[in-house]
Amino acid sequence: MLKSLAASDAALEEEARKKEDLLAELDAERALAEHLKEEAKQAVDQNAQLSWKLDEVRLASSR
Repeated sequence: MLKSLAASDAALEEEARKKEDLLAELDAERALAEHLKEEAKQAVDQNAQLSWKLDEVRLASSR
């Protein structure tokens, strides 16, 4: 009986460790997603700025 309880306790501890590992992995993925989201936002902003400048150059060269 005592061995059975010890085995059950060990199994529960292993399951808890696995869940903690999964939570840590999820947190890392969430942080990466936030980072990529910010990079994408910056790229969109830069693209808009470059597009605006290109329009200015085209307008100036058509005169």
